[in-house]
Amino acid sequence: MKSKRDQLLGMSITAARNRLMRMILFELAKECGRSKCYRCNQEIEDIAEFSIEHKVSWMDSPYPRSAFFNLNNVSFSHFRCNSEESHQRAKKYPSERDQRNAANRRYYLKHRDRILKAKHWRR
Repeated sequence: MKSKRDQLLGMSITAARNRLMRMILFELAKECGRSKCYRCNQEIEDIAEFSIEHKVSWMDSPYPRSAFFNLNNVSFSHFRCNSEESHQRAKKYPSERDQRNAANRRYYLKHRDRILKAKHWRR
């Protein structure tokens, strides 16, 4: 059952708070002259286009938690520019399954003789 706050706002209090924070951040970015997209250097005109972006992927960092919260690593961009970058990054890095398969393949190639010998003795 929805709380009175959720009913009055027409959404959860968490969603409302996040929307409000995003609106405030967008207005402050415009007032400070920081509303240009980090990727394409064009002005971000509408809040619907506004996204927060990490300049360097925090997930690729040796210290991901520090990289995530490092304000010097954060900028603003259009959603489309941010998603294109994420999409390009996803192409560079294989899926977990592909990584496991590659690791298994490297292990097999490194220890092939021992593995084959062990299989031979099991017969």
